[in-house]
Amino acid sequence: MAGAAEWIDPQARPLLTMLERAEKSLEGQLEKQLRAFESGLAVPAWGETRLAALLVPHMVQVADHAVQIQDRAWGKIQHKDVDTFRLALVEWARAHGAELAVNLSKATEARIRAAIVEGAAQGWTNDQLRRFLQQGLVPGLPGVNPRTRAEMIARTELHNAATFAQEREALGLAAQGGDLIKVWTATRDNRTRLAHRRAHGQTRELKDDFQVGGRAMSRPGDPRGGAHNCIRCRCVSRYMPRSYLATDRQRSAASILQVARRRPDFTASVVSMAADMDGALAEVVLRAARREPGWSAAAARAALAAMEAEASAAGNASATGGE
Repeated sequence: MAGAAEWIDPQARPLLTMLERAEKSLEGQLEKQLRAFESGLAVPAWGETRLAALLVPHMVQVADHAVQIQDRAWGKIQHKDVDTFRLALVEWARAHGAELAVNLSKATEARIRAAIVEGAAQGWTNDQLRRFLQQGLVPGLPGVNPRTRAEMIARTELHNAATFAQEREALGLAAQGGDLIKVWTATRDNRTRLAHRRAHGQTRELKDDFQVGGRAMSRPGDPRGGAHNCIRCRCVSRYMPRSYLATDRQRSAASILQVARRRPDFTASVVSMAADMDGALAEVVLRAARREPGWSAAAARAALAAMEAEASAAGNASATGGE
């Protein structure tokens, strides 16, 4: 995850690194279980229980680790009643994991049944049917094999557990008198949704929503954002005392400029990255960039003109039915 990224906010890196390790662990175990179901051409009666037994411990562990990472970032500020808070996380993970297990079980069973119907019509043997299922090649069914399904579920649901836990802790601390705000933080690379890149740096009051791709979301992974905003998302919310915001933006800007300095087109790189983030943070980045030796006002104007021309061409293609 982290290795392929063009830029990751240093403050978000510990959480993303932890999630990468946890996702790989769950992904392997979940793939093995899904393959077992498809090899047997049925989800047995104990299937939901087995899936929940896989999912819940991973979700609990990730939620707990996410809170520990947040505590370290805050200098070990914690809830007054840590035990009650941890118990609430476990209860949420059990309820959410059980619901997820039911949905996954039903979806797998429906997939197998549809494959059996298709196999009967095509005259396939059971061995052929199992092979097609596990390769994601059954005609009429989505081409998703157990490995891809397991990866998608592990990444999406463990990310959800981590962001949920950090949000709950922040809300709890605010209830105790902490003056906290939250900042949407995206990973910048070619796998990150454009809407999420443009949300990078959005700052909100704890109980206010981010606006991401036209949807209101309290945090990355918030189900209200819909599947197109949640599946495989790698964004995080960072919670901090209000007084930290100016320093945090300066730190983020310094990190972004460090990436841009490694390129021959320093100015164009800064302009491009600034265009894909929240306006307030973009202004801090551009202000800092103008003080850099490699900054060129002419190159900045040229980069902006090129971006505007590209956007106009894309708009014209869309209006005429192009992609």
